[in-house]
Amino acid sequence: MPDNKFKDLEDFRSSVELGLDIVFAMRGTKYNISWNDDKPFICTCPDGDAVVFENADDLLNNYRIDGTPLKELWHEFDIYSM
Repeated sequence: MPDNKFKDLEDFRSSVELGLDIVFAMRGTKYNISWNDDKPFICTCPDGDAVVFENADDLLNNYRIDGTPLKELWHEFDIYSM
């Protein structure tokens, strides 16, 4: 993955749907996307509270950073691990 970025929105969506544990930084904050009980969640690292969603699309559409949904921010992520 060049420059620690997803190549497009579908690449990001597929990675979430596959259940990969994605750790990334954006705008000075580190985040983790993972799965528990067959539902994806996102939290700030290292000890933020998890916000759980019904599926990957729910997370991409409804989790917001500074008012903008994740599906519009994927290109800003600096990915630490997947």
